[in-house]
Amino acid sequence: MGELETVVDLILGLLGLPPLAKIKELSKKKSSRKVKVEIIHRGKKPENILKVLNELNDIVLVNELRKKIEGIRELYPATRVYGQYNGRVIIYGDMPGLLVYVFSEILALACGILDLETPTNIIEKLHEELSNNRQVNIQVFVVPGIPCVKACHMLSHMVLASPNIILEIVDIDTHSEYFEKYSDGALPLIVVNDRVRKTGSPKNYKELLELIKKSTTN
Repeated sequence: MGELETVVDLILGLLGLPPLAKIKELSKKKSSRKVKVEIIHRGKKPENILKVLNELNDIVLVNELRKKIEGIRELYPATRVYGQYNGRVIIYGDMPGLLVYVFSEILALACGILDLETPTNIIEKLHEELSNNRQVNIQVFVVPGIPCVKACHMLSHMVLASPNIILEIVDIDTHSEYFEKYSDGALPLIVVNDRVRKTGSPKNYKELLELIKKSTTN
């Protein structure tokens, strides 16, 4: 392993993410089904995302589309992940740099080859909060830096813990104009139900739960 790969693996480990090589190894050993992934684009394809999909071809089934899809914003390219997420994770942009490892973790979680890390007590409280089938939409605006990677990592586990949460990851390198509608430039930016906003990575899952609670308060 080269020096750069060693450093990347160390960073990923500190953030709680497994390296892509580990996910590839697990996909060959543990995968029993493929995760449907839709890529919606208007000519320019998400090259980084496609590279990861190719690396993890043991666990993915890719469908490329060029038409407008219900539930997808008109921010192209867009990628929607099914499996255990059932289409509730949508990525707008191409996940450059360290963000490609977030995408590989999302695929592994969707397939079930990685375990959910959200604490049991947080999941119970989350289910209580959303027991009336309230839907929560979480947007996180990111660039390929460590704070954004940490936020995406935690949110990808949080959304898997509840069928009422939709997660949209927006790569602002691709969609800067859309991001400017929400912020003055600080990242990562988490927006819940267009009501609650937080800048910076969440410290823990309890903080994410509190953001959701605030967004559903009448």
